[in-house]
Amino acid sequence: MKYQYQETFWQFKKGYMNQNLALDNKYNTLEGELDELKLDNQRLLQINDHLKKQLQKVRNERNQFERELRIMLIISFKQKFIKNIKKERINQLRIEKDKYLQSEQLVSALQLLAELLKQEQIRTRQLELEIERLIIKLTIS
Repeated sequence: MKYQYQETFWQFKKGYMNQNLALDNKYNTLEGELDELKLDNQRLLQINDHLKKQLQKVRNERNQFERELRIMLIISFKQKFIKNIKKERINQLRIEKDKYLQSEQLVSALQLLAELLKQEQIRTRQLELEIERLIIKLTIS
């Protein structure tokens, strides 16, 4: 009987040791998996930090692009405004030029008319002199 108890004890101890060994293996496996998860988590945190930096960089670039776009739109508006002012000024100058040309033409026409009038006065005076000469000639004859 003593032998039977010893054998039962050794079987129990063997079973307990096997179970303990299995639990140790399971613990070591889980501990390894935990370490891997910690490493994965660390990598994910690094990736997350990198992505945050990239996102901030993209946001900064977008903000810079929007600032430059606003500046370009303002410049474009100012250029169009200046272009319109130039067109208006050119139109005003054309109108002034046309008025000046019309004035020159009017002055030329008036000068021509004055010259014609002067010639007519000379002709009229010549005719008057001719008439007087004829009257004198008629009265003398």
